[in-house]
Formats: sequence, structure tokens, C-alpha cells
Amino acid sequence: MRKLPVLLLAILMFLSTVFTGCTTEKEPEVSYWDVYKSTFSGGLTTLNPFTLSGTSQYTYIANIIEGLVETDIYGRFVPALAESWDTNEDTSVWTFHLREGEYWVDHNGEKTEWEVTA
Repeated sequence: MRKLPVLLLAILMFLSTVFTGCTTEKEPEVSYWDVYKSTFSGGLTTLNPFTLSGTSQYTYIANIIEGLVETDIYGRFVPALAESWDTNEDTSVWTFHLREGEYWVDHNGEKTEWEVTA
């Protein structure tokens, strides 16, 4: 007697999974560049990295903009867009030597014809 309700429940669950996957409408295709998904609670108020008001906004920008240098897991500065850098005697002038062959990217993620220069 107990097997009959369990069997009916199993058949019902199977049928519900089969029929929920059936749909006649095709979902619209979304490009990777159309959607930026994040687990952060706040939105961006600006794309200017110098006027950020919170750490979650900084995390957005850090994933979008490539800097001249970045820090490694030990907090040391390592090259990013700059291959190397020098300073003068009193460290009032810094010179960054950029990597060759780096190009600007447009809003679609396509490389433009403009090379990144100083």
C-alpha cells in the first residue's frame, strides 16, 4: 500500500520536470558585453577611479581598468601596463615604459587601431 503513493509521487515529479522545460518562446540572446554581473550590493555612481566613495565601487573599477602597475599577493608593486619604471634622484619625476603592442578597446570589447601611448 505504501508503494503506490511513492510511485505516484515519483511519476508526478518526473512529469513536472519534463513539462516545465518545454516552452515555445525562444529566449533573447544576450552578448557577454551587454551584461555585467556582480555580487556587490551597490551600483556605480562614476567611472572616475579618483572619486570613488566605497570599496565595492573600487572593485568594479579594478575589474574594468588596467593600471600601469598592480600589487601582487604580497603587496609588492609589479608591472601591469608598464613594463618598467624609473625615477630621478629625488623621486619627483617618474618615467613609465609601456608595453609594446597594447591597443585601446571600444565598448564592444573590440581592439581599436589606436595603440596606447604616453
